[in-house]
Amino acid sequence: MGVALAYHLAEEGCTDVMLLEKGELTSGSTWHAAGQCPSLVGNYNLAKIHAYSNDLYPRLEKLTGQYVSWHASGGIRIARTQEDIDWFHYNNPLEVKYLNSAINNMPTCIRDVYYALSTTQMTNLISNMTGIRELECDPTLYGSSIHAHGRHGRLNLHLDYEKHPLLPNKERRINIILFLNKDWKREWNGHSELWNENVTECIKKQHVVYNTAFIFQTNDISWHGVPEKIMCPSNHYRKTLAYYYISPLVSKPDTKKFGCDSSGHRTKASFIKRPQDKDYPELQKLYSIRPHRRITHEDMSRIWPEWTPEIF
Repeated sequence: MGVALAYHLAEEGCTDVMLLEKGELTSGSTWHAAGQCPSLVGNYNLAKIHAYSNDLYPRLEKLTGQYVSWHASGGIRIARTQEDIDWFHYNNPLEVKYLNSAINNMPTCIRDVYYALSTTQMTNLISNMTGIRELECDPTLYGSSIHAHGRHGRLNLHLDYEKHPLLPNKERRINIILFLNKDWKREWNGHSELWNENVTECIKKQHVVYNTAFIFQTNDISWHGVPEKIMCPSNHYRKTLAYYYISPLVSKPDTKKFGCDSSGHRTKASFIKRPQDKDYPELQKLYSIRPHRRITHEDMSRIWPEWTPEIF
């Protein structure tokens, strides 16, 4: 850390930088962290540091004339369990979709959208637009992902989590869904739906229109989803970019709240059926699981082994 700080101060033109070592060179964290620069990590800010480091280290020897012993090696993430596979592919009656949260591995044009949405200027703009003060970008980008729904995909009506699962005393407040498809046809479905508080009426349908965004507040009545089964050709996917803003925790704990855990807050998405949806008893079991954790392959094998997205 000290060497990195000294180097970048020099890069900025500082000429009076002195680095003091507490013992000998590499006696600190540098030596112990050698080689640990993976691209796929759980924290967004740490991933940005790693991405910058992986770009800088190969150039250091040429820039400084000093041998830095940098050796770039590839890596692979292996799905060792069905749970690992499910992290990428949701395949159950409530949600049939693919999700990619590895933002730093995405094309520059996608990364730039996330960076722009995270700026103070954009955060203040959304705050003024919605009237929600103390709005913040989420430094963890928890849940922010590229979503892809293929043929027979869907995302049933639900409420998002409210209490942030990683940041203490923070709450999700604003959802932004950016549509990425240029050639989507309305007859394929794929529109987002917003329903009223009592889930008796759909009050808004947002159709897929390229480069438009669907912005709404996250609270106890923001029932939303993509509940109509998508019927696009098998080689097409409904693609969206999801981004969320947070604020200090303002919702009050209430153990009677829909989908809450023992804390009185929702910490996972909580699903519900629409009046016109068929009432399968298996669905009720899945609805009861989802507020606490994701639905696994084992759950489906035990509760509804004959389910397929094509038939149901």
